[in-house]
Amino acid sequence: MKQILLPADFSAPGQAAMQFAADLAKRTGTQLLIREYVTPAAEAVPRDIPTSEPESGTLRYWVATHDQLDIRVDRVEKTPEEDLLAICREEGPDLVVLGATGTSIDPGILSDQTARLARHIECPLLVVERPARLPARRVLFVSDFSEPEAAVLRKILSLIGVYEPEIHLLYVKDSQYLDMPLILAESVMRDFEDLAVPLSCHSHVAQGGSISAAVSDAISRLDIDLVALGNQPRSLLYRLLTEDVLARV
Repeated sequence: MKQILLPADFSAPGQAAMQFAADLAKRTGTQLLIREYVTPAAEAVPRDIPTSEPESGTLRYWVATHDQLDIRVDRVEKTPEEDLLAICREEGPDLVVLGATGTSIDPGILSDQTARLARHIECPLLVVERPARLPARRVLFVSDFSEPEAAVLRKILSLIGVYEPEIHLLYVKDSQYLDMPLILAESVMRDFEDLAVPLSCHSHVAQGGSISAAVSDAISRLDIDLVALGNQPRSLLYRLLTEDVLARV
């Protein structure tokens, strides 16, 4: 991993996201690219202004207290919504870390746009709602265990494997038209367990109810620190017949 993209956001979820990103960057030796959103000046200036000296005093203090990290700060005269999709295409960071709700620049914008960003952003996205328990010891991977999801699991392990977490695989058989037969699901999940070696890995099948409810139950029952979801392209028919898990979770 070479770069983690982090919007500077000092709302409560934003600070939790910054804490997680800083911890992961420290453990992996990854550069932290911080995007500082500033009010456009009256005179014409470049849209993106690379700098080692943040405009915000709060951010200057945060950077100073994390001097052991490789940090690059860019001042940006765009909204987070329009900037994040563009910078992911341009820079190709290994991971984007966002607070789940709120931003110090425009309250509520990330709350409204997180699901859209998750669908369209071209990089792995970590959404943080509250201060994480670090190191992350238990990770829940929620999946339909189709063939493309194997690449998703490999990517997740490459990003958070530094924590050496216990992996929990969750398949929810919710009586939808597109479910796998249970015996096939259990067989495929064993193949996914092999992908997690040498980490400890456990499979779980939930039957009945919504997928988001099953995820919430698993988080509580298994004492999960981090939830991972894939975001494979889906047909309109598939999306009409199934629950919007990404948005609900």
